[in-house]
Amino acid sequence: MMRKDLASAGLEYCVNGNQYRDFHMWRHLYNRTIWTSGESTKVIKDLARHEDIRTTMGYTHTTPKQLHAAVNKMAPLPILPAQKA
Repeated sequence: MMRKDLASAGLEYCVNGNQYRDFHMWRHLYNRTIWTSGESTKVIKDLARHEDIRTTMGYTHTTPKQLHAAVNKMAPLPILPAQKA
């Protein structure tokens, strides 16, 4: 069914010889899009109807932009006095 729908939309099922437009690809895209929008892992778990949070974690990949934003949210670290040797 998916291949027929893709064909009617003018899309190929197999792209670049090893990437497939299948149910899992769309599910991964859906979960990844929610993740990159900033939602919590718990929300994604519930929306994806996963029983185990470890399944959800397979869809969550941090990007350099997300890591940078997390560091920028941190309060400045205190400057400690130098210790004598």
